[in-house]
Formats: sequence, C-alpha cells, structure tokens
Amino acid sequence: MTLWLTLLACGTDLPATADSGTTDSGTSATDSGTTTVTPPDWCQEPAQGALQEITTDHPGAPYFISHPFEPKASTHTVIFLGGGSGDKGSAQASWDLFFTQGVGIAEIRAVLPWAESGSLGDDAARIETIRDEVLACYGGSADSVHLAGTSNGGVMAYDLALAGPGGFATLMGIPGVPSSWRQDDLAAPLAGMRIYNAVGSDDAGWIGEVQRVHDAMIAEGLDATYNELEGVGHVVSPDWDETVLYDFWLER
Repeated sequence: MTLWLTLLACGTDLPATADSGTTDSGTSATDSGTTTVTPPDWCQEPAQGALQEITTDHPGAPYFISHPFEPKASTHTVIFLGGGSGDKGSAQASWDLFFTQGVGIAEIRAVLPWAESGSLGDDAARIETIRDEVLACYGGSADSVHLAGTSNGGVMAYDLALAGPGGFATLMGIPGVPSSWRQDDLAAPLAGMRIYNAVGSDDAGWIGEVQRVHDAMIAEGLDATYNELEGVGHVVSPDWDETVLYDFWLER
C-alpha cells in the first residue's frame, strides 16, 4: 500500500513513503534506485532503550514510543490503544501489561497514544496522524503498521478499522469488539487484514460478544484468529507472557 503522509488538519506536510517502505536511515527505495527523504525538522531523536514520551512539536502528540534495538526498513510498528478513557495512565498501564516482556518486543516499534483531556475515543483522527508521522520521523515498513487495543481501546481500534480508510496490516482486540456492527458490514473494510480476537476465559462481560464478532468474521471469510486466554479475566496479569502477540504481529 502507499500512504500519502499529509497532515491536512494542521497544515503540516510529511514526506510520502514508497510502496517498498521507508528506512530508518531516512531513505526510501524506489524502482529507479534510492531516494533520500528528510524527516520533518520537528521530529524528536529516538531514545533507545527507554519508553520515550512525545508531548511537544509532533502534530500527533501526546504518545509514548519505544524503538526497536536494531531499526530496519522492515521494522513493524504497533499502535496500541489503552482502556478506560485512554489517558496517560492507561497508556502506561498498557505498556506495563503488553510490552515489557516476551520474545519479540525488541523487534517492533510500539506506539501508545493517550488523551490529555476527555476520551481518546473522541480523537480518532489523531491515530492516523500518529501512524503517518511515526513512519515519517522514524521509518519502518508502511505495509507493517498494526492497530490494537484493550477494552475501550479495543473498541476504538475496531471502530477505526471499520471506518477506514485503511493503512493497517492487522487488527487486534485484547479484548475488543466494534461499538456497533452487522455481519454484512464487516467484510469490505476488513478484507485483506489479519485479525486477532483475544479474550480472557474468565472475562464474563466480554467473552460472549468477542466470540459472536469472531464467528461473524469467519462467516464473512475474513482472516481472523480467536484466542481464549486461559485463567485470564478482563485484564491480563503483569507476568503474562506477551510472546503470542509478537508472533502474530511478526507472522512467526
């Protein structure tokens, strides 16, 4: 896919990436060779080995970002939406629960947006802005950007994917379901995406609806995986092994 990285709302233009992706060294490969692409001058330098807080200058701010140990042109980017109102504490909790252990975290760029006021769900357009600016500032593959969320963040992720206009390789709810849906409306916007429906076996409030959404996706011929997390409630424990998530994102 080709992502035209233009922030219309704020009037800031970002460089477009080629179909083959953008490298972390600031170049993009084309059929005729390699063309240098200069990141916007407001991009903050990546902080290796730490969860970096982006709060100023970036049009998509605020969000946390964690960079891979060895950035590549093929680096995967995961945008993960926290639960509740999607505030800073929720983003930090999502990092602690889903990105601090497990085999594979060092291979991805994790991005965790938050809302400074109100609800993150009221600011859906900013998620696409974040996707575009992260690729422009830090590189990675435009074909390997993943959208995920937990609880209310999972609902927001599903609603974003169903609303389009695309730009994400996969969709994950852990747990997550659309805020409203009909089976006939699932196929067109989600076609071509890999989907991961995960829910705790003890999450009585969510498991039934997650199962219904998953079954509807399968009936529509979508590429959906269902994982019932044994012994888990609505929130995973801090010592839960996250490797299964990285296996999905990295297609291992």
